Order: sequence, then structure tokens, then C-alpha cells
Amino acid sequence: MAIQHERIAVPERGGRWSSEAEMVQAARVGDRAALEELVTLYKQPLFALCYGILGHVEDAEDAVQETFLRVFRSLPGFRGDASFRTWASRVAVNLCLDRKRSRRSFEPWDPEHPGSALSTPSPESMALDHLQALHALQSLLPRHRALLLLKEREGWTVAEIAAALRCSPIRVKNELSQARRFLVEWRRQQRAEGEER
Repeated sequence: MAIQHERIAVPERGGRWSSEAEMVQAARVGDRAALEELVTLYKQPLFALCYGILGHVEDAEDAVQETFLRVFRSLPGFRGDASFRTWASRVAVNLCLDRKRSRRSFEPWDPEHPGSALSTPSPESMALDHLQALHALQSLLPRHRALLLLKEREGWTVAEIAAALRCSPIRVKNELSQARRFLVEWRRQQRAEGEER
């Protein structure tokens, strides 16, 4: 199966690069401006992905920094079988999943964890809904959370996710389905607990 390389709109810096591939090639030969531009382009999306998996700002920032270190160290050997975005995201997901596996201890209890949301859509209730959504995502298996974030937040296709994680599209679909079923069940349980209060 041939992977299509995406052509992204690259902000021009003096007209130096017209595509991601050209920027990556320049970075491979040590062009500092190209390296800086890759960081600028992908820092926020990688942070969002890492934060979604790890759930803590500081951990996500560390993971993004480590991702860029690993990617730039390996850049001379980058074959271009996938886009730079896909490759960097795969490195970030694997790094985050490794960190989650190595930290199997319990997360500290948050005394500010919200109870039930107010019935009116006030700013407070919207903030509580957001926190509940984050709590629901944190309840997912780390791999399922990564898949769901790539699909729903980053807008990746099943084929892109499968290529990035080196698994079959069927496995991605199955795991996305499991993640969604878990979230539906989690929501049902939250409603039931809310009614008991």
C-alpha cells in the first residue's frame, strides 16, 4: 500500500520552502531555520496530542520536548515513508504510551473534581462539563485515548492512524469502537450516579 505524502501549506520564510518535504530535507542537512520552522508548525498539535494522552500540562510539555529531541536525532535516517507530521506523531504517541505504562501507579485524588453540573449552561457548568470530558478521556486505556484524539481532535483518517501506529485499519476501527462504547457506558454511569445524589 502506497502512502500518499501530504503537501501542507508551509508558512514562507523568505520563500525558502514550498512543501513539508523540502523543509524536512533542509532540516536533514542541518538547516537551523528549517528545524525551527518544523518546531513552530508541530509544537501545538503535538502538545494537544500528548496532553490528551497524559492529562497533565507539564508532562505533555516534557513529552513534546522529548519527541522533538528523538525526531531530530533520527532525522538523518528519516526515509520519508510517511509525512513528517505522521512520523512525529507516532514518536509522540509511543513516548506517551511508554510513560503511561511506566507509571502504573494511581493518580492522586483531585479534591476539586466536580460533582454534578448545574442545570443551566453557565460558565461554571460549561467548565464542569469540560472537566468531566477530560475525566472520561483519562478513564480510557492510553492507547484508546490516543486513537480517539487522533481521529476526533486532530481529524486524522483511519488509514493515517493505522500508518502512524503501524497497525491495520481494521484494528484502528475496532479500538475506536471500543473506546466509544466505553465512553457511552461511562456517561451512562455518570448520569446514574447523578440521579442517585
